[in-house]
Amino acid sequence: MERPNTPPEQPDDEHRFTGPPAERLNPGELDFTGATPTYRALRETVEEAIEAAKRHGGEISNIGARAIARYLADYLGDQGTALHHFAVTANADFGPMSDELARVFSDRSLSVEAAEWANWLGTYIVRRAEELRGPSPANSITGQYRQETLDAIRELGPAFAAFLRLPDITEDNARDLFHESYVTSFADPSQLIADTIESLDLEQALADSDVDYFASIDPAKVLRLAREAYDVVAYQGRFYLFNK
Repeated sequence: MERPNTPPEQPDDEHRFTGPPAERLNPGELDFTGATPTYRALRETVEEAIEAAKRHGGEISNIGARAIARYLADYLGDQGTALHHFAVTANADFGPMSDELARVFSDRSLSVEAAEWANWLGTYIVRRAEELRGPSPANSITGQYRQETLDAIRELGPAFAAFLRLPDITEDNARDLFHESYVTSFADPSQLIADTIESLDLEQALADSDVDYFASIDPAKVLRLAREAYDVVAYQGRFYLFNK
């Protein structure tokens, strides 16, 4: 199946003005369900959202994120994806969405533009998931850390703040356990996947299996493998890995 690696350049106005009047789309209007091709409007929406985010030094808007999700769901060619569900309903299931982004990043034919869009959505997912996670359970009453914990965060950096978000970590035991637990951090899931493939030598394992001529490494499964091996915490736009 041909996938829209880059949105089609041809006008799609003819799609907006067909069908019953109640179902017709106005110029510039997006169909988040994907039933009506609106790639020109989608491109404009995404470009405007990214430009606004760059101007203000922040993240893309919800509408921009949903437009990217619509594009990437079409790219994957599967209407049952979490990206499709987010585009249509604005309700996000961040774990499956991250897995699907991993599938996108693994495509060697991915265009520079599509990769940029996917990175913007990946950062959006990290930030929204972080907001929903809320404060550490150790601080659920006050919503603030003790002064000595704040001092440790300033000393050890955001990795320590991410470590505090693990469910079995408290302000009392965090400092003692942090150094033996912290592994590294990555800017996006694709880097985590690449590191896991390299550290586990999965490409060599596949080559040695004598099935590499028809099999390939599944990035979504690699991401799950990483989560089985490490505690992965999304914090302030990065993914932090800790030994279990």
